[in-house]
Amino acid sequence: MSLKLLDVILGLFFQNQKNIRLGESPLYPIRDENLNIVLLIGESMKYDNFVESKLKEQSFFYKEIYSGAINTDVSVPLLLNSKTNPLELNYKNETNLFRLAKKSNFNTFFISIQTQKSLQYIDKYLQREYL
Repeated sequence: MSLKLLDVILGLFFQNQKNIRLGESPLYPIRDENLNIVLLIGESMKYDNFVESKLKEQSFFYKEIYSGAINTDVSVPLLLNSKTNPLELNYKNETNLFRLAKKSNFNTFFISIQTQKSLQYIDKYLQREYL
């Protein structure tokens, strides 16, 4: 079910959008009101293969990264707050990706297929006021 949801989301994103293509990534900030940046976080091999095939199919610019921890409750907050040590995490990190995106006038969204119960451990690090 999660792969079907991801397929719909990616399909909607890929339709009629201006996206950065592989090899066209600029070395300076882009000021374009139609620019979309999508951060996909997945933890399974099925997810990796599916998403990578979609991105290659469209020739989108993307990079694979490695998790900062082996547990979702730690790895996602580390990624979203640009930290490498869980002890550096707090609820108001200035480096939170949603905070930085909002301050750069991007619209931000967080979509998850996890239940509220599953998200309870990372919710406090999302900084919902920037979503």
